[in-house]
Amino acid sequence: MILAALENGVSEAENSGGRFPQVRFGNRRRMEARQADGRWVDASRLSGVTRNALHLATRIAVAEGVSGDRALPLVLDEPCAAWDDERLAAAHRAFSALARGGRQVILLSADERLASWGCTWARLPAPSVRESDGQRKAA
Repeated sequence: MILAALENGVSEAENSGGRFPQVRFGNRRRMEARQADGRWVDASRLSGVTRNALHLATRIAVAEGVSGDRALPLVLDEPCAAWDDERLAAAHRAFSALARGGRQVILLSADERLASWGCTWARLPAPSVRESDGQRKAA
């Protein structure tokens, strides 16, 4: 039952431009995506960017599933790494829909394209590492 709910949530949230309209958890609970022609493919055979989109959709579906009627914050680190502008725009729409639904969405990213989304943007200094002892110090 939990996997079925997760499959539905991922299928609704997945961001592949319609190329993979459905996901499921197959043998050994591995994620599979249904291609537009109806064939199922193991997610490990997909491109890294498409796998990233499926994993993001999974995280969103899990967050939605476990939070119940509470709108808990969603904190994501580099959720859109290496995405092209089209996929990033779709992610923006998905995150905006979550925010309109009352969920606080916090994205940590070095991708400055996210700054154009009209939300609060903060640039944090990168930590530096001292070569002598490998301990971090403020930059």
